Amino acid sequence: MIENNDLLWQRFIRLGEMIGDGDHEKWVETDYKRLLKILCPPTKEEKAATSKLRKQRNEKIDSLIKTRIDKDSCTCGSKLKQSRSGSTVVVCTDKNCGKKYKYNKKKK
Repeated sequence: MIENNDLLWQRFIRLGEMIGDGDHEKWVETDYKRLLKILCPPTKEEKAATSKLRKQRNEKIDSLIKTRIDKDSCTCGSKLKQSRSGSTVVVCTDKNCGKKYKYNKKKK
């Protein structure tokens, strides 16, 4: 088990150096993040903090989408509804239409 862990750490360091050099492909970052989760798992406090931030972000998105849905309608004339909580995608409620729209965040 210790030898296996040492190999993972060596690979983790090599990938970090590749990222630091700036000359790498997408798989390097993906593999680095995967190894980071294996070698240094997040603590309960970190998980709780990210969960809290995610809930706040979802509530903000839900409220913004709700106000937009009240004003907008589909091109066919029927109402729109949010596809799922925390999503910026809205779907037409008419079964024959079924169009999907994505609301983008406005930059200030």
